[in-house]
Amino acid sequence: TGQNTFDLKQYALAADMLEEEFVSTSAQEEKAAKAYLLGQTYDFLLKPKSSLEWFEMANQLGYGARAKLAYAYALKSGGEYQKSLQLFNELSKIPTLQQESVKEIRNIEAILSEAKPKGFYYKSNKFSENAMASSYAPAFYNDDFIVFTSDREESSGSQIYGWTSRKFSDLFVTSKNEMKAGIF
Repeated sequence: TGQNTFDLKQYALAADMLEEEFVSTSAQEEKAAKAYLLGQTYDFLLKPKSSLEWFEMANQLGYGARAKLAYAYALKSGGEYQKSLQLFNELSKIPTLQQESVKEIRNIEAILSEAKPKGFYYKSNKFSENAMASSYAPAFYNDDFIVFTSDREESSGSQIYGWTSRKFSDLFVTSKNEMKAGIF
């Protein structure tokens, strides 16, 4: 089942299984539980848009406070502060969630009240056009290079990581001025 696969942390496979199970079930309570689990699955897969959609679905299907809380955090992470603020205000009326919700309300209000700095900007260059690969943990190397970790297709080895259904990560190197990277 999708739940068993999720429990084994094989999230990429669990997502497919859970989506099939979601479609095939007609009981609203079960659909709500599958939607919530799908939200968690996509959260672990670092797919915030899909995670947000499934948490929203779980909330709409009446999964309860956990789904509403997850949905509120997903909205906040996506920069949808007003919607998130509204949900945290609703959640603050639940005694067990009051303290956490009030803290998040203060955080969001602080974000909304901050003035944007003038004349400040930054530019982030992509390491790859491959949207599926994860690239992380960059470090400068010999002044002109950047070494980073990635699970891109060019990674060596043939084993597949069950969490993502992608190869295990390797170290890659690129110059500071180019987008081409090679195995370190």
